[in-house]
Amino acid sequence: MLFKKTQNIRQAPPPPVEGSRQEIAAHLRMADKYIRDGNLPDAKMELDAVRAIEPNNVYALALEERRQALEKAKNEPEVAAEAAAAQAVEAKVAEKAAIDEQAIRAEIEQRLEAEYNKKFTEEIRKAEQRIAEALKKEREWQEAERASLIANLEKDKEKFRRDLEKQSKDMFELEVAKMEASYRQQLAAERKKAEEETRAESP
Repeated sequence: MLFKKTQNIRQAPPPPVEGSRQEIAAHLRMADKYIRDGNLPDAKMELDAVRAIEPNNVYALALEERRQALEKAKNEPEVAAEAAAAQAVEAKVAEKAAIDEQAIRAEIEQRLEAEYNKKFTEEIRKAEQRIAEALKKEREWQEAERASLIANLEKDKEKFRRDLEKQSKDMFELEVAKMEASYRQQLAAERKKAEEETRAESP
């Protein structure tokens, strides 16, 4: 009897993990071997083990049909030839389905890997572009700061030069004024002395 799906299932069973897939594959290989060898009880045990992990496994369903057909053929010799032919057809179908699944899985993996590599390359390119833009802005900011600093230094230099010139000019004018005052005092003293001497010499 084939595995039957429960009609009132609210939620599908979770997909088997990688370890479970390997275990299922091992059970299916053994079940197929037992069926080909005519060891139907052991084949049923292997298929029951698959059903415990993944109740709706299509390969297990196909092998179970083969097993039941052979079991029925043993009890009904007249259908043995028909069962053997059906078993051969089902074996080819199962083998082709397994090959198709592997091919599809390989194609999906290749597509995912290509898409991942494309996205990874694009993210790297974007990151490099962001870094380049940040470095450019940093260099522009440093150049602007340097230009501003030089301009401020030039302004300070010009102001210092003007202040120094003014200070030097003021000191020069002050010294000139002192020298002129001293010279006038000296001339006045000499003029006074000459006048006194002139008056003293007069009769």
